[in-house]
Amino acid sequence: MVNTQVLTMYDDRYFPIMKVAYPAMEQWASHANFSLYPRYYSSISGWDKLKFVREALLSGARAIWLDCDILICDVYFQDLPTVTEDIAFSVDSNGICTGAFIAHGKFALGLVTAAMALPLRNLFFKKEQDAIKGLLKLYPELKQKHIPTDVISNPETGPVGKFAHHIWAGDYEDKQKAADELAKLL
Repeated sequence: MVNTQVLTMYDDRYFPIMKVAYPAMEQWASHANFSLYPRYYSSISGWDKLKFVREALLSGARAIWLDCDILICDVYFQDLPTVTEDIAFSVDSNGICTGAFIAHGKFALGLVTAAMALPLRNLFFKKEQDAIKGLLKLYPELKQKHIPTDVISNPETGPVGKFAHHIWAGDYEDKQKAADELAKLL
């Protein structure tokens, strides 16, 4: 059986959101027999997310990345896409969303490593998500799956997903307000 690591990170700005989302994340990981690794940073960026996921992939684990502003609505949910040597992203109107994704194997490790290694990445890509999208467009033969929006929803998709909802707390200046909105889904 593959070791599965559920990864998330937060900083002081996102702590109110983490307080709301973490208990359900912890229950789901425990029920699924996955290891949960929350990581605190003094300040977070998407590039830190890729480093964290890369560490898990280098250990041979399957990594399930969940931004800390994702609320798991069904702690018994078991129907996430199966990922062996590829990667599955949640989706939004911009295409892939790196707020939630599942990665395992050499392809996923190569994609994450390549995105991190892009020269001048901060100059050309506003976020890590843009670098991943760029690599997937540049190499269309790379295999990726999508996590349907009825499984992980977001503010664009309407009803709350069967598994989780991504509130996109980055859109909120006041993170406590985002935490309050997330708590309404409980």
